[in-house]
Amino acid sequence: WRDWSSDVCSSDLELQTVAYRPGLLRFVELDGSQTAAAINQDGTINSQVHPAPAGSVVALWATGLGQTNPPGVDGQVQISLGAKYLAAVQVTVGGVAAGVQYAGPAPEFAGLSQINVQIPKIQSGPESVQLLMGGARFQQTVHLWVQ
Repeated sequence: WRDWSSDVCSSDLELQTVAYRPGLLRFVELDGSQTAAAINQDGTINSQVHPAPAGSVVALWATGLGQTNPPGVDGQVQISLGAKYLAAVQVTVGGVAAGVQYAGPAPEFAGLSQINVQIPKIQSGPESVQLLMGGARFQQTVHLWVQ
């Protein structure tokens, strides 16, 4: 038997916190590429078979967007769409700014954000999606299918 209370343990541990750590929900394809988990304006899941037309609105889901005003309550489902993030949410598709129509808590979920963006007029195919929040950028390469 050993008396652990007599051991002296110390550690210098430095932790860094950030206000924002944006992340997009996504599917990993068989080839290793990543497609944003997105719903097209017509209700279909965004994919090569169901691309989003330019000018249409696509719903994206994200995490790590920080505090809202009014503040949410950890673990509680969001019912109201009135809360807004403290920093601006910016999205680009194919390197072109996508108009953010809504960015806030996803209704009926706890800890999930919904971002509705209007697809800019760009070339067809898989286009990269970037999410920027309060100076923090989502670091992975993710794409949407656009027509």
